[in-house]
Amino acid sequence: MGDSALRLYFFDNGLVVTGPGGYRAAYDWETASVLQSITTVNGSAVADVRCTLFDRSGAAVGIGRGLDMVLPRQREELGIRSLVKGAPFTFEGDWGPYIQQMITGAQMTRVLERLAQGETVRFGAVALSGAGVSVKARSAAWTDLTRIGPSNGHLTFPDAHRRGQALPPVPVSHVANLHLFCDICRRMGCA
Repeated sequence: MGDSALRLYFFDNGLVVTGPGGYRAAYDWETASVLQSITTVNGSAVADVRCTLFDRSGAAVGIGRGLDMVLPRQREELGIRSLVKGAPFTFEGDWGPYIQQMITGAQMTRVLERLAQGETVRFGAVALSGAGVSVKARSAAWTDLTRIGPSNGHLTFPDAHRRGQALPPVPVSHVANLHLFCDICRRMGCA
């Protein structure tokens, strides 16, 4: 198989990734997760992006030109049992946001229902509940947070009542389904 076998096939319900050595995997938007690592030059120009797609079975594939930034401890926390180095696809500015958008559209309603039922929903290193946000052993109520979002490669949690952060910052590459996470925070009034 040559480079012509390295493809992303997008469908209404998910995508298929083909890669080196005949690799082929399918991901359903309703159950897939994605971690995104962006490398910049001079703090603003995007040099490369690496997306790691994984599903509930723990099968993951890293795609894009960047380096795999998923650490062993992070793999364990996310339930990733295998990680294949996929193709160095270009045009990350097109397919990266599209993957995030499709996962967000497919999972938003279910995640909001789970939160309304009192469940806690994990997004990698961060967890959401109807009461607020948790990072490691620390938590903050929704009313104590404002403008949650990415800044300089980290997800930040500004305190609504004073200057500073209510929770420690988390690298965006450690937040699964970052766009879904940020959209839920907006719906909770924290963006």
